[in-house]
Amino acid sequence: MAQLVVTDVTVPVLLDSIRRREWVVPQFQRDFVWTVADVIALVASIIDSRPIGMATLWEQKPSVAPEVETEAIWIQDDTARRSLEGRDSTPSKQFAILDGRQRCTAVAMAFGGLRAQDAKSKFAGRFYLDVATNDPNERVVYKKDSDIKRQHLDSDAACIGRGLFGVDRSKSSPIRNSRDTHRRPGRRPYIGLKRFRMKIVWLTF
Repeated sequence: MAQLVVTDVTVPVLLDSIRRREWVVPQFQRDFVWTVADVIALVASIIDSRPIGMATLWEQKPSVAPEVETEAIWIQDDTARRSLEGRDSTPSKQFAILDGRQRCTAVAMAFGGLRAQDAKSKFAGRFYLDVATNDPNERVVYKKDSDIKRQHLDSDAACIGRGLFGVDRSKSSPIRNSRDTHRRPGRRPYIGLKRFRMKIVWLTF
Protein backbone atom coordinates (compact mmCIF):
# COMPACT_ATOMS: atom_id res chain seq x y z
CA MET A 1 0.00 0.00 0.00
CA ALA A 2 1.25 3.46 -0.87
CA GLN A 3 2.06 5.78 2.00
CA LEU A 4 2.35 9.55 1.93
CA VAL A 5 4.44 11.48 4.44
CA VAL A 6 4.70 15.27 4.55
CA THR A 7 7.64 16.68 6.49
CA ASP A 8 10.39 19.26 6.14
CA VAL A 9 14.18 19.34 6.18
CA THR A 10 16.79 21.96 6.94
CA VAL A 11 19.23 23.11 4.30
CA PRO A 12 22.20 21.27 5.95
CA VAL A 13 20.20 18.02 6.02
CA LEU A 14 19.22 18.50 2.38
CA LEU A 15 22.87 19.05 1.41
CA ASP A 16 23.99 15.97 3.36
CA SER A 17 21.32 13.90 1.62
CA ILE A 18 22.59 15.07 -1.77
CA ARG A 19 26.23 14.41 -0.86
CA ARG A 20 25.44 10.93 0.46
CA ARG A 21 23.50 10.21 -2.75
CA GLU A 22 20.36 9.55 -0.73
CA TRP A 23 18.50 12.13 -2.82
CA VAL A 24 18.97 11.41 -6.52
CA VAL A 25 17.21 12.38 -9.72
CA PRO A 26 15.57 10.07 -12.26
CA GLN A 27 17.35 10.11 -15.59
CA PHE A 28 14.10 11.00 -17.36
CA GLN A 29 14.03 14.38 -15.56
CA ARG A 30 14.91 17.48 -17.55
CA ASP A 31 18.35 19.02 -16.97
CA PHE A 32 18.97 21.99 -14.71
CA VAL A 33 17.63 25.00 -16.60
CA TRP A 34 17.42 27.75 -13.99
CA THR A 35 19.18 31.07 -14.48
CA VAL A 36 21.38 32.92 -11.99
CA ALA A 37 18.40 35.18 -11.25
CA ASP A 38 16.28 32.13 -10.41
CA VAL A 39 18.89 30.88 -7.92
CA ILE A 40 19.20 34.35 -6.36
CA ALA A 41 15.41 34.49 -5.89
CA LEU A 42 15.42 31.09 -4.18
CA VAL A 43 18.29 32.04 -1.86
CA ALA A 44 16.51 35.27 -0.91
CA SER A 45 13.32 33.33 -0.13
CA ILE A 46 15.24 30.85 2.05
CA ILE A 47 16.99 33.61 3.97
CA ASP A 48 13.67 35.42 4.47
CA SER A 49 12.01 32.14 5.56
CA ARG A 50 9.47 32.45 2.76
CA PRO A 51 7.86 29.32 1.26
CA ILE A 52 9.87 27.84 -1.60
CA GLY A 53 7.49 25.08 -2.61
CA MET A 54 7.83 21.38 -1.96
CA ALA A 55 9.99 18.54 -3.19
CA THR A 56 8.32 15.23 -3.97
CA LEU A 57 10.44 12.15 -3.24
CA TRP A 58 9.84 8.52 -4.20
CA GLU A 59 11.50 6.05 -1.86
CA GLN A 60 13.42 3.34 -3.69
CA LYS A 61 13.34 -0.10 -2.08
CA PRO A 62 16.92 -1.29 -1.43
CA SER A 63 15.97 -4.98 -1.52
CA VAL A 64 14.79 -4.93 -5.12
CA ALA A 65 15.91 -3.45 -8.40
CA PRO A 66 15.26 0.31 -8.57
CA GLU A 67 11.96 1.32 -10.14
CA VAL A 68 13.72 4.08 -12.13
CA GLU A 69 17.26 4.75 -13.26
CA THR A 70 18.71 7.56 -11.15
CA GLU A 71 21.82 9.70 -10.93
CA ALA A 72 23.35 12.28 -8.62
CA ILE A 73 22.28 15.92 -8.88
CA TRP A 74 24.62 17.61 -11.34
CA ILE A 75 25.24 20.73 -13.40
CA GLN A 76 26.93 20.97 -16.77
CA ASP A 77 30.58 22.06 -16.68
CA ASP A 78 31.90 22.48 -20.21
CA THR A 79 31.69 18.92 -21.61
CA ALA A 80 31.51 17.22 -18.21
CA ARG A 81 28.95 16.93 -15.43
CA ARG A 82 29.80 18.15 -11.95
CA SER A 83 28.18 16.93 -8.72
CA LEU A 84 28.74 17.59 -5.04
CA GLU A 85 31.57 15.49 -3.69
CA GLY A 86 30.21 12.60 -1.69
CA ARG A 87 30.25 8.89 -1.15
CA ASP A 88 30.97 6.54 -4.03
CA SER A 89 29.07 3.69 -2.39
CA THR A 90 25.30 3.35 -2.70
CA PRO A 91 23.47 4.31 0.51
CA SER A 92 21.11 1.88 2.20
CA LYS A 93 18.12 4.01 1.22
CA GLN A 94 17.55 6.32 -1.73
CA PHE A 95 14.84 8.75 -2.74
CA ALA A 96 14.17 9.73 -6.33
CA ILE A 97 13.30 13.42 -6.69
CA LEU A 98 10.13 13.46 -8.75
CA ASP A 99 9.54 17.18 -8.33
CA GLY A 100 12.05 19.71 -7.02
CA ARG A 101 15.22 19.02 -8.98
CA GLN A 102 15.65 22.67 -9.93
CA ARG A 103 15.33 23.87 -6.33
CA CYS A 104 17.54 21.12 -4.89
CA THR A 105 20.22 21.83 -7.49
CA ALA A 106 20.03 25.55 -6.75
CA VAL A 107 20.44 24.90 -3.01
CA ALA A 108 23.45 22.68 -3.74
CA MET A 109 24.98 25.45 -5.83
CA ALA A 110 24.36 28.38 -3.51
CA PHE A 111 24.89 26.72 -0.12
CA GLY A 112 26.81 23.52 -0.91
CA GLY A 113 29.51 24.73 -3.28
CA LEU A 114 28.34 22.94 -6.42
CA ARG A 115 29.79 25.10 -9.15
CA ALA A 116 31.34 24.92 -12.59
CA GLN A 117 35.09 25.15 -13.05
CA ASP A 118 34.93 26.33 -16.64
CA ALA A 119 35.29 30.12 -16.56
CA LYS A 120 32.90 30.43 -19.50
CA SER A 121 30.07 28.84 -17.55
CA LYS A 122 27.46 31.18 -16.09
CA PHE A 123 27.66 29.19 -12.86
CA ALA A 124 31.42 29.52 -12.31
CA GLY A 125 31.03 31.77 -9.30
CA ARG A 126 29.57 32.21 -5.81
CA PHE A 127 26.59 33.72 -4.06
CA TYR A 128 26.85 36.32 -1.29
CA LEU A 129 24.61 38.09 1.19
CA ASP A 130 25.21 41.84 0.92
CA VAL A 131 24.45 43.37 4.33
CA ALA A 132 25.62 46.81 3.21
CA THR A 133 22.74 47.43 0.83
CA ASN A 134 19.46 49.02 1.86
CA ASP A 135 17.58 47.50 -1.06
CA PRO A 136 16.02 44.16 0.00
CA ASN A 137 15.96 43.08 -3.64
CA GLU A 138 19.75 43.45 -3.88
CA ARG A 139 20.76 41.57 -0.72
CA VAL A 140 21.71 38.37 -2.52
CA VAL A 141 24.38 38.90 -5.16
CA TYR A 142 26.27 36.59 -7.47
CA LYS A 143 29.85 37.09 -8.56
CA LYS A 144 31.72 35.08 -11.14
CA ASP A 145 35.15 33.72 -10.25
CA SER A 146 36.78 36.28 -12.53
CA ASP A 147 35.09 39.09 -10.56
CA ILE A 148 36.07 37.49 -7.24
CA LYS A 149 39.71 37.49 -8.27
CA ARG A 150 39.58 40.96 -9.77
CA GLN A 151 37.91 42.43 -6.67
CA HIS A 152 40.12 40.41 -4.27
CA LEU A 153 37.17 38.79 -2.53
CA ASP A 154 39.02 35.57 -1.69
CA SER A 155 39.64 36.56 1.94
CA ASP A 156 37.47 37.20 4.98
CA ALA A 157 38.76 40.74 5.43
CA ALA A 158 37.94 41.77 1.87
CA CYS A 159 34.41 40.34 2.05
CA ILE A 160 33.64 41.78 5.48
CA GLY A 161 34.99 45.15 4.40
CA ARG A 162 32.44 45.25 1.61
CA GLY A 163 29.60 43.80 3.66
CA LEU A 164 29.60 40.50 1.80
CA PHE A 165 28.96 37.18 3.53
CA GLY A 166 29.36 34.06 1.42
CA VAL A 167 26.40 31.71 1.70
CA ASP A 168 28.52 28.78 0.51
CA ARG A 169 29.51 26.72 3.55
CA SER A 170 31.42 24.02 1.65
CA LYS A 171 34.99 23.03 2.42
CA SER A 172 36.01 24.34 -0.99
CA SER A 173 34.93 27.88 -0.18
CA PRO A 174 37.82 30.28 -0.88
CA ILE A 175 36.90 32.22 2.26
CA ARG A 176 36.98 29.12 4.42
CA ASN A 177 40.35 28.11 2.98
CA SER A 178 41.99 31.52 2.80
CA ARG A 179 45.05 32.29 4.90
CA ASP A 180 44.08 35.86 5.64
CA THR A 181 46.32 37.04 8.48
CA HIS A 182 43.62 39.43 9.68
CA ARG A 183 41.17 36.65 10.34
CA ARG A 184 40.35 35.87 13.96
CA PRO A 185 39.28 32.32 14.91
CA GLY A 186 35.53 31.97 15.08
CA ARG A 187 34.94 35.37 13.48
CA ARG A 188 34.59 34.50 9.82
CA PRO A 189 31.35 35.29 7.96
CA TYR A 190 28.65 32.79 8.76
CA ILE A 191 25.14 32.24 7.48
CA GLY A 192 23.20 30.05 9.91
CA LEU A 193 21.22 27.55 7.88
CA LYS A 194 19.66 25.25 10.47
CA ARG A 195 16.53 27.40 10.75
CA PHE A 196 15.88 27.36 7.00
CA ARG A 197 13.61 24.50 6.02
CA MET A 198 12.10 23.03 2.87
CA LYS A 199 8.90 21.02 2.94
CA ILE A 200 8.96 17.61 1.25
CA VAL A 201 6.38 15.02 0.26
CA TRP A 202 7.68 11.49 0.73
CA LEU A 203 6.04 8.67 -1.22
CA THR A 204 6.40 4.98 -0.39
CA PHE A 205 4.85 2.14 -2.39
